[in-house]
Amino acid sequence: MSRFTRPVRLALVPVLAMGALAACGSDSEDASSDTSADASVTAPADTGDLGSLEVTGDVGETPKIDLGDSFAPEGLSYETLTEGDGLVVGGDEDPAAFIEYVIVNGTSGDVVYSTYDGGSPEVLDLTTDGIPAALSEPLIGQTVGTRVAVSDTVEDIFGDASSTSLDMENDDPLVLVFDILGPQADMSDDAFETDASDWLPGLTLADDGTPEAMDFTDVPEPTGKLEVETVVEGDGEEIEEGDTVMANYIGQVYGADEPFDSSFTGSPAAFQVASGSLIDGWVKGLVGAHVGDRIWLQINPRNGYGTSGNSSAGIEGDDTLYFVLDILAVS
Repeated sequence: MSRFTRPVRLALVPVLAMGALAACGSDSEDASSDTSADASVTAPADTGDLGSLEVTGDVGETPKIDLGDSFAPEGLSYETLTEGDGLVVGGDEDPAAFIEYVIVNGTSGDVVYSTYDGGSPEVLDLTTDGIPAALSEPLIGQTVGTRVAVSDTVEDIFGDASSTSLDMENDDPLVLVFDILGPQADMSDDAFETDASDWLPGLTLADDGTPEAMDFTDVPEPTGKLEVETVVEGDGEEIEEGDTVMANYIGQVYGADEPFDSSFTGSPAAFQVASGSLIDGWVKGLVGAHVGDRIWLQINPRNGYGTSGNSSAGIEGDDTLYFVLDILAVS
């Protein structure tokens, strides 16, 4: 079950997987040249060989892409079109990027895939092993607010199994334009409190200070209501219903020893804050919150999965759910 219909991240969206990669149906394992992020990263130098390619429009809005008359790149080529002034992505503190992107056939100029169409930015962990160089090399070390144009072959980006579904040859060029939208808040210095107060459970923490599990020792019985408490107040943009949010979270059933889901062990999640996309408790708890907030939610069954529960997550129909979320970005 996808977390896009519920908040439980039981099925990760694959690496950029790219919505497009799923759409193209590629299952190749040969699609990449491995790269890894250094602890201290710097923005990559442009290769400067995109020829007549022109990209216009503002960051965060659908770019207009014109291949021109002499677009004939060879291999991986990229150029920073707009330089942002936000957080650096791809380093130890912020390895993941919150991105919008469009993929264009580099021969015909036709759009192959676009996140802008549905307003559905995605999270890409730039340090994932096996990520194609076309996705990592131009982005690691860039800053939030940056727009980057990239070109590489179908095979180098998606593998040799994808050319048929794309109706292209393996060595045909693709153009990708990325807008880096987040993270907009760095919460690495906001230490998780481990002492419970009121209805909040305690937390057991990993060596890096992120939560591993909740501790319900001496925590009172759930109130039977939706409870929301902000323990860290951010000063970023306010979340409205319909927005897409980048967040880290951990979720656990009241009284359970282990979480049923956590993004802290992998990459942040991206999800639309809307009824039908998330359980009601998340929508009610997140609307009006701000980027940089850390929020606790106690969600009664009526605002959770109802009397049917969620068997794939081990959630019964009378279970109360507890979440703690770090809101990292909104679009």
